Amino acid sequence: MNNEQCLTADEMAVIGTVFKECIETEFTKYSQDQQIIIRSFLIRHVNEVKLHTLFSPMGIKNITETVFNLTEVRDFILCLTDQFNCITALSDFNERSIQYSIGYGLDSPSFEENEYILIPKRIYENMELSGELIVKILSANKWLLTLVLIYLFFDKTNLFNTDMFGETTKQDK
Repeated sequence: MNNEQCLTADEMAVIGTVFKECIETEFTKYSQDQQIIIRSFLIRHVNEVKLHTLFSPMGIKNITETVFNLTEVRDFILCLTDQFNCITALSDFNERSIQYSIGYGLDSPSFEENEYILIPKRIYENMELSGELIVKILSANKWLLTLVLIYLFFDKTNLFNTDMFGETTKQDK
């Protein structure tokens, strides 16, 4: 996999800025009770999800169950996905180049094909991902791209912004 179809760092920064604005806009559409559930999910997602295992079979299973078992989270993620896709569809960035950039960034060689991999095989097996497979998964599951973008661009310190999320609690800190 080569990086010819990838976005530049500056283009990715623009995507990040647009995405953060979409998160804030979408979040304000929910009631305070719904925001608490969504906020809890966001905190867990940015603190617990590891991109190097997200696309493993177990990672996909876990994140799918988490997102689709909570109505508020499902609605937030799907609406955020739609909002972001509609906004970026009108820009110079296409969805495929974002997917390709993520696939390229997470692409890893086969353990058997690279004698220089120092990570123990039992750990590396959960990380061994084809960038092309990641692009296919993201193409078929736009909501999953939204989760990757949350992980990449959502500043964890903004989770405690009182303007956006209300008063913080000691258990959240």
